[in-house]
Amino acid sequence: MTGAIDDVGARASAAAAVSAAAAAAAPGGGGGGGGGGASFAPDAAATWALLEDGGYGAARSLVVQFDDDPIDQSLRLAAALAGRFGLARVPFRRLRGDHLTPNRPSREVGALARAVADFWDESAE
Repeated sequence: MTGAIDDVGARASAAAAVSAAAAAAAPGGGGGGGGGGASFAPDAAATWALLEDGGYGAARSLVVQFDDDPIDQSLRLAAALAGRFGLARVPFRRLRGDHLTPNRPSREVGALARAVADFWDESAE
């Protein structure tokens, strides 16, 4: 059971790191890239530093790119993950939606949920 709890913790950490990096980079986000807006911790710079300096330990991470996200950093994130963990391939999904898709009810959220579930099913094999 401990392994399952650790796995859930790793998933949450990975999701939080990616979400914080993307949200903080948004205009008005908490990353110092615009005035005001919500605060995110860690901010974008700290998130990238965690990844680059070895503080991010989830070697198996799914990178999701939305087709209508003008502030997308998924390619940079995939490259950083590949470099950090010496991966030849980083799991990557491109889905319909925009930067806020994961935060609102829509059909695209269902597609995101399926992509994440498929990713974890593949990981278990």
